[in-house]
Amino acid sequence: MSAGGQRMNRRMAILLCLAGLLGLVPGGGRAAEVGMARIMAATDLHYLSPSLYQGSDVFLAALRRGDGKLTQHSDVLLQALLDEVRHQQPDALILTGDLTFNGEKQSHLELAAALRAFAEETGIPVRVIPGNHDILIADAHAFFQGGWAGTATITEAEFGEIYAGLVGATPDAGYSTVLRANERAWVALLDVGVYTKDASIPFGVCREAHNRFLQQTLAEAEEAGALVVTCTHQNLLDQTSFNPESFGVWYPGVLHQLLRESPASARLNLSGHIHAQHIVTQDGLTDAATGALSVSPHLYAMVTVDPDGEVTYSAQPLCDAHLPEGFQAMSRQWFRSITIDKDRPQTAAFGVSAEEEEKLLDFAGDFNAAFFAGTLREEREALMASPGYAAWKRLTEVASFARYMDQLMDEAEQDCRYWENGPYLSPAQ
Repeated sequence: MSAGGQRMNRRMAILLCLAGLLGLVPGGGRAAEVGMARIMAATDLHYLSPSLYQGSDVFLAALRRGDGKLTQHSDVLLQALLDEVRHQQPDALILTGDLTFNGEKQSHLELAAALRAFAEETGIPVRVIPGNHDILIADAHAFFQGGWAGTATITEAEFGEIYAGLVGATPDAGYSTVLRANERAWVALLDVGVYTKDASIPFGVCREAHNRFLQQTLAEAEEAGALVVTCTHQNLLDQTSFNPESFGVWYPGVLHQLLRESPASARLNLSGHIHAQHIVTQDGLTDAATGALSVSPHLYAMVTVDPDGEVTYSAQPLCDAHLPEGFQAMSRQWFRSITIDKDRPQTAAFGVSAEEEEKLLDFAGDFNAAFFAGTLREEREALMASPGYAAWKRLTEVASFARYMDQLMDEAEQDCRYWENGPYLSPAQ
């Protein structure tokens, strides 16, 4: 059978599994009953308690200076995610950091309570790790009409207390922990964050304790005949040429080696942090950065591990049925409008006509929406055929957006929403 045919059969098997869950074919039910593990993952929810921003134009203005987060509806997104999990019935739900907007204690308390109640109600295990917006954040604020004021944040110890039952702990490696989705699939959550008082440190650091933790986990998994998928908040591999060092994990060399060489490694790491949906593979190791749940089109990931050791990753948007009517369209327009507002000063400085400016800005909105949605490869030809693309190309020498556009177009080669790895063969095999 051709490689394409094998991929089609594998995808069909996954679709049939999902169809079983919906009652469309016999045999639906929790994946563990048939030996396949299904792990649902989301990242960068940036939940903000509605009590901290109700009726604040200042808050909305602050959001418009950001990257398109729909934090004013984070409560809606949280409920939609939990409804999606309830519908999909995976073996576990993983949240890989930036749980809150800016580490507000009230936001943490509400989110942890909702997740704990959900896990108790459904029996679906939930695990979280913190991100760089969750602990000791000086910018934790409450917003009100006409202004804002500081609000309580949390310490590293308080994080564990608030999320009791939803986190683990490893000496010197923060809240790193292992979740055994079933006998065949384990998830190793690596807390590589750096928590310093009154300073938000965006990058992660791999310490010797993380290496020991992962080495032991892989050894135990190999003995048990299990495969290990890892999770970090920051990216384990550079996602694009535009990624600053602050997006990544520093000193990851030993981790990379362990994941590439261990027979128990699925060679797949789940991350987030950059808010865009993107996948990169280097020397057999894949880092899948799932798009921020808080940003259009509100993606989550489903990872499957079948009894033969095949691993798949698929990113998909929250189902419309779990969101208010027209929510996705509203969110996309919010995201596009923020991109356009940010690029308008550039186009105004070039002295282009009003018609030309409209082409430039309309294209910028569509381009950024495609990149963040992880569909740039699929939309590349259509985007390059648009009048706005030609207009930006004429400004390559002077416009930073044009250079950003060119570089990302050149790098758009890998499917950024789907990845698969066949039954694992160790280097010796």
